Amino acid sequence: MRGLIALYFEDASKKLKQLGQLLAQGNVEFSVLDSVVHQFKGSSASFGAAEMTYLCIAMREHGKNNDIAGCTAELGRMEEAFGRLQRTLEEYSRLEAHR
Repeated sequence: MRGLIALYFEDASKKLKQLGQLLAQGNVEFSVLDSVVHQFKGSSASFGAAEMTYLCIAMREHGKNNDIAGCTAELGRMEEAFGRLQRTLEEYSRLEAHR
């Protein structure tokens, strides 16, 4: 289980960074953004990270409307959700290690 957690967090960190970089560009390539978010949604859904999955869906909707401000706001929510998920799973891992 620890290996899976580590893989998800490594991938999620990369995706969040990539999304931030895409949104920081003057001319956002929404097709690239959508592809990254789609991949992130799939890995989050497979991992069971429901909140992150829903936030990815919301960001894709903003992206379809070329709404940079909406995508940026969703990215902030995704980063907050990621932090909460990371803290929860770190605690879970610590408890499992003591079993």
